[in-house]
This record gives sequence, C-alpha cells and structure tokens, in this order.
Amino acid sequence: MSYHLRLSPVPGRALIFSLLSAFVAQLSFSQPVAPALSVRQGLPANYDWNQKFLYGGGAYVALTLYPWEFFTSTDGVNWSKITTLPLGDQQLSFANADQIPDYAYGAGRWVVVTDSGKIFSSTDLVNWVRETSGTTVTLHGVNYADSMFLATGDSATLLSSPDGVTWTRQSIATSNPAAESFYHVEFGNKVLTVSSNRNDFTAGYLYSSTHGLKGKWVTDTVGYGTSVVFLKGRFYRNRPNVSYSTDARNWTNLTSGGFFAGAFSDGNNVYFVSDSTIYQGPFPVGIQGTITSSADGVNFGPATLFAADVLYGYYAQGHYFVWARGALESTDANNWAELGSYGPTAAFNGKTYVKVSPTQLGAYISSSPDFIHWTPADTLTTGLNCVVFDSTQFTAFGPTSYVSPNGSNWSVGPSPALDYAAEDFHCIYGGGTFVAWWTESPTNYVWYSHDGVNWGGSTMPPPTPEEFLQGATSAVMEISNIEYINGKFWMLNNSAGGTPAAIFSSTDGSNFSTPAMNNSWSNFNVFSYDQLLYVPDSGKYYVFGLGAQGNGNPVFFTSSTTDPTDSTIVLTNHTTLTGNLTGAYLYNGQNISYGPPNFADPGGFDFAYSNGHFVGGAIGPGGPDPNIPPPGYLLWSSDGSTWDGTSLNAYGKILSNLVSNDTFRIEAWNNIEVIAAYGGMVQRPHDSLLQFNAVALNNKTVLLTWQSSTGGNTREFVIQRSTPNSAWVTLDSVPVSNQDTGTAAYRDIDQSPVKGLNDYRLLIENQDGSSSFSPVRQVQIHGQVRLAVFPNPAHNQVVLMADQVITGGVSLYSEDGKLVQQRFLSGTQLMLPLSGLPTGTYHLVIRYSDGSVDDRNIFHVN
Repeated sequence: MSYHLRLSPVPGRALIFSLLSAFVAQLSFSQPVAPALSVRQGLPANYDWNQKFLYGGGAYVALTLYPWEFFTSTDGVNWSKITTLPLGDQQLSFANADQIPDYAYGAGRWVVVTDSGKIFSSTDLVNWVRETSGTTVTLHGVNYADSMFLATGDSATLLSSPDGVTWTRQSIATSNPAAESFYHVEFGNKVLTVSSNRNDFTAGYLYSSTHGLKGKWVTDTVGYGTSVVFLKGRFYRNRPNVSYSTDARNWTNLTSGGFFAGAFSDGNNVYFVSDSTIYQGPFPVGIQGTITSSADGVNFGPATLFAADVLYGYYAQGHYFVWARGALESTDANNWAELGSYGPTAAFNGKTYVKVSPTQLGAYISSSPDFIHWTPADTLTTGLNCVVFDSTQFTAFGPTSYVSPNGSNWSVGPSPALDYAAEDFHCIYGGGTFVAWWTESPTNYVWYSHDGVNWGGSTMPPPTPEEFLQGATSAVMEISNIEYINGKFWMLNNSAGGTPAAIFSSTDGSNFSTPAMNNSWSNFNVFSYDQLLYVPDSGKYYVFGLGAQGNGNPVFFTSSTTDPTDSTIVLTNHTTLTGNLTGAYLYNGQNISYGPPNFADPGGFDFAYSNGHFVGGAIGPGGPDPNIPPPGYLLWSSDGSTWDGTSLNAYGKILSNLVSNDTFRIEAWNNIEVIAAYGGMVQRPHDSLLQFNAVALNNKTVLLTWQSSTGGNTREFVIQRSTPNSAWVTLDSVPVSNQDTGTAAYRDIDQSPVKGLNDYRLLIENQDGSSSFSPVRQVQIHGQVRLAVFPNPAHNQVVLMADQVITGGVSLYSEDGKLVQQRFLSGTQLMLPLSGLPTGTYHLVIRYSDGSVDDRNIFHVN
C-alpha cells in the first residue's frame, strides 16, 4: 500500500500537515518499518578458547568452548552456528577443562570424542549418531591418520576405526594404564606416534611405531604436555627441546624458531605459533602472540607479533588461522583480520570506523572505511575496553592509552593513563570531558578527565539511610549507563543494589545531581533505566529500561518525556511488541546465569535514532537449559513505542550503535556485526531479484550473473564494486528485460577487478523511484598464477605445474561435455593420467578455492 500526499499553498496548510503527520504516525504505530539488514557472524571469543579449526567436506569447521559450539564457514570469514550438537548445549568450565571434546574429519565423516567414552559421528554435521566405543574413560583426542580414525584417552586408551563407526581397542604394551593418559596421534613417513602424559604431571612419553598399529612400539621420555606434529616431511616436538626428526626417534635441536605451542604448514613453509605475557612491573597486563616461519623447516625467521593471545595455527584451502581466546584469519600469513572478539566498542569520525575488543589480557584495535573490511592495527595493545572520538583524534583506554588521528596510525598516549582494565569498563566523551565508569561491587566508580590523562573521581549523590546502614558509600549501587546529551551527562542506574532505579545528571561529569525521573510509574515496577535517547524531531527524550508488572517476567519498556529532570512526571508503559516479537519478553541481559564463573555482562540496551527510525537491541528470554545462552534481538520502531524485530540467532547483545545517513552500524556480543539501512534502501516485495552471483574468470576478470522476475516494478540494475580501501563505485547499469512474464537472466563482466578482495552488489532501481540493494558477493583476485600444462598434445598423462601453491578442483571434460576425470590440487604440481581415454579434444577446468576459474584445451593422442 502506498500513500501520495499533495499539499496546496493555502491558509491552514500547517494544520493539514499536522493532521496528515498524525495519520502517518498512526500508520507507523501499527506497522514498524523494517530496515534492509546485513548480518555478519564471526566467531565468539568471550572467555572462549577457540579450540580447533579443520577443513573437510567442502567447509571449515571451528569448535569454540564455554559453552562449546560448532561453527561452519565456506569462505573462512563468515561463520554460522551448527544448531544440532552431538553433546547438546553442554556447559564446559575451567573446572572440567580436561573433558574438552575433540573432533576430526576423514573418509567423508566427522567424528567427535569427549568424556565418558562418548563418540559421535556425522556425515553432514547435522545428524549425529552415538557410536559404541567400548570404554567409559574420558577421550582427549581424535585424528584421522594412516587411513583410519585414532582416538586417545585416559588409562592409556587407544581406539581405532576405519570409518568412524566401528571402534577397536588397541594397546601399547610398554604403557602404564594406571598412570598414563594418551592425548594425540600423528602419522608421517610411515611412522605412527602417540603422545602420553603421566597423571601425576611429572613426565610425558612419545610412543612410535614404524609399522603402524601392528609394529613394535619404542618409548621416548619427554616433558609433560609435549606437542608433536608432522609437517612437510618432519616431526616437530617442543619438549624437552624444540627439535625435529624424520622418524620420531632421532631428534635434532632447532637453533631458531623458539618455543611453539602450535605448529602448522601450508605446503611451502612451516609455522610456529606461541604467546608470551607482558608485564608492567610485577603485574601481567597483556599477552602478545607470535608466529615465525621457515621455508626449509629448519631455519626460522624473526617472529611476527600479534596484539592478541594466539597459541595454535591451521592452514587449508588458501586460508590461515591462528587462535587461542580469539581468532585471526589471513590469506597470505602477513595481513590478518579478526574472526573472534569479546565485548567490542566502536567509534566513528565521519570517515573511519574504529573498534576495540579485549580478550582478557590481549586486545585488538581494528579500523574500517565501510564497517565491512576491518584491518587490525600494527600496534601491540593490552586490555583495551573503550574507544572514543573527541573531534580531533581517537583514544582507546586501558592500562595503556592509545591515540590515533585517523584510526589507522596508532601511538601510545600520554601517561598516566586510566589504569583499569575491567570487563565492565566504559567511557564516553562530551563537552570537552571524558567520563569513565565501572562497577566493582558494592560500589560504582565514576571518573572524569578534561584531557584524557589526569583523572578525578566524580562526586556521587549521598547514600540513602538504608544504604548507609549497609555500609555503602554511593547512592548509585549499579550503573547501567552514562550518556552525554544536550550539554549534560546523564547517569542511569538499576535497582540491583537495593536502591530505586533513577536517572542522575551532571553538567561537567564531576558532580551528579539528586535523582531525576525516579520510579514514579503507575502500577509498574522499574528494575533499571538503561538508556536515554534524545530525538530532535520531537524534542523528546526516550527512556529504555527493564521492569515488571507485579512479580511477572522482566519486560523491555520504552517511554518518552520532554524533561527527564522533572521527577513529578508519572510515566506509563507504552511499549508494544508486534510481528516477530509478539509474545516475547525482552531484557537487557544483566545477571544472566549461563557461562563460566564470574561471567561479566556489562551494559544494557543500545538504541539510536535517525530520520524517523529507531534501531537497537535487547536480549530474549533464556530457555529451561541454563547452558544455552539467551538469543539476541535486533529491534526497530517508527515511533519509539511499537516495535518489531528479528533474532540474531546467538547471544548477540548490542554494545555499540553508530548511525549516519539513516544507516545503523552495530557491533554486538559474540562478534556479530549488523548494518541496518533505511534511506530508500528497504527491500520491497515487488523487487524482482531472484539470485545474484559473482565468480573470477582466469584470475583476470569477474563474471556477474543474476536472474530476476519480469513484468514487475524494476527499471534497471546498477552494478557496484568496493574494495577494502575504497567506497562503492558504479561500474555499469543494465536495463530490465522487455519480457512480460517468467524470469530473465543477466550477465555483466568487470574487466578490471583489483588485486585482492572485490565486493559486488546490485542497486535495484524501481519504476516508482524506490530502490534496494542485492546481497554482497565477494571475489578474490590473486597475483597472476603462471600455470603450465604439458605435454600438449599428450599421450598417457598431462602435468599441471604452477609457480606458486594453489588449491582447487581439477576437472576434465570430453568434447561433448561429459565429466571423465576429477582431481584435487593442493600445491604446485599435479599429474593427470589420460590412459584409456579415447583420442580427441578435452576441456580442462581448474576451479580455485576462492571461486576463480581457469580452463585449457587438451589434445589427447594415442
């Protein structure tokens, strides 16, 4: 339905416009307008250890912990959670860290092993079957080695299976089941190894056999917790010395490379990954990760530093991963992007977006021109919790402050910095003053500074008599939020400390007044005021909070007032949930019960307003299982009272919300990023696009194809491209087909994509002047690969040889288009046999892992 309004320049026009505005407001009240959404799910890292990455069955799989979850990705960058877990939503903690599950892929099957002898298998990561292991001990590891699955566990347990379904107990005669636990299996150079630890933590053992499970085992005493891996023709171990061996028995100490916690190879180089703790005096303040590489596996170059805690690494299909409590990804082992983050906050200077996200003692600073392509800063950072832009520069606060004029080049700020790094630390800037706050029960701390260096404690309202008897030193027991609006700092609190929820104000951040907007609701108990939002269009302040009628469930509420300092105003609950939110109750996520001990969950709601649109988020109700985190919701409204929204399918509480040009750019918990766009770019039912794809051809051009329904409202498709260092630019436009019914197919070619990442989208222009965007498709153009195919003509075989490591599928088609042979290439050379094939012309197609395609004609002669 559409409404066309025409106003004539006659007396009373203002009245007519007012009536029409009220009419439109009623329409928006009944049906909130939804934004066009783009949601990116990275990997969560809130106190998690991202335990392992693997590639198999055409997808990457990552296992994260606390609680343990599986995520999959086809491109190594965008991840989605697997909702059907073999163990259910099992809650792990540091107390039962020895029961961490492990998983492996082989023979077309995924296998998970864990405590109590549990083994699960799946061919699709969705449907899992509990297999019979024949044991009840905790299983610590599983690997696919020597053409079989091998699982290891307590009591010197070693199980083997050819298919992941049928398992057989194996034994190593020289082991001691009463005193040892097996942890890991490696295979290489026809040698099978098993790593073992003594249960009293005094030593470790490495068992090796040159004839697999049937061979004679040799025992080597090593350090407790020794890691052994087989890479590029050698075994490597990190205890008692970092050394290498070709047979796992005769070891040579390495003179370079340093200690490694994890090691991996991309076929060309061997990489060692580890970390070290950063100290300021006797206190640990951060963790820095290191990665070092070697082309020959013996001589390692200098280590590269990461501003993060990384311990392990993995390579597959053109993507490198390093991880510990967070995760980073790279396509060249030099330029890394963040996959997992914890508690991000973000700032914007009108040109560049900056976010900081601490992972306990480590931290990230990343910048982006478009909120899509993020580049980590090269500055080593520690414990950062907050970033602000003060009209001249970005400042990130923690035990050490960092400053940047542009979001890209960072330097250590002047000292002393605000020396605090709690997980519930926040800061804000306004009117020439920085204000920082955190909660440390039973008292809140609020500090202010005019230069970001010299800080003083704010004067808090005096305690009530009840608080005085409790020994409290502040009337504000639990701060929900502090905001700067219209020349004032507004402090919102909740009733968790026994005080009524209230809102306080300060003109300079140093002295906060007595409560305003105290709990004066009619028949409504306010638990917390969480956000105050000013809407200049109406001159009203919108209040967001949490409350309940009687003793019912907590509910999300909103209301508005022209004066938050007038405590005589009696507010009433005006929130209405419609659409996808009907019947749900939402809350701010405080005091949730799931997660590891001492789980911190600061903040409340985070809403923003632009051009008649409210967008923000809240947390939905938790289920009966306390191990399952409650889902996050994205909400939108056209009037601040009636709300609709959608689930983020994870615990995605919104922590920062940056709005410009009627587009909301949102950072949420669990490394979720949302772009919610209005401004005429809302997807409409009559838009005709059915599908849109982009693929590289011969690593030189990009083919864009799409289909649309015909006979609709669409006028033309505008092809746009962006890169990590540029905004969207228009490449071409294609008018709609003149067909009247059915579907039409379109294609366009970008003749000059840039080296690296290229993003493509379609701007769909409609006849009525409305428009929308297609989903974004990403294509990567590598440096030119010189690929030789010889001999040609060929008799018995043809050889593919590249000047750099490539990965991809190799398909050979007959002249009539039938697939006659298929291989997988991972390296620089592949031999393709032609024996038995009829004489003739064949078409060779190489589909690289990034989606690009190369093709050649092969002439086969007998």
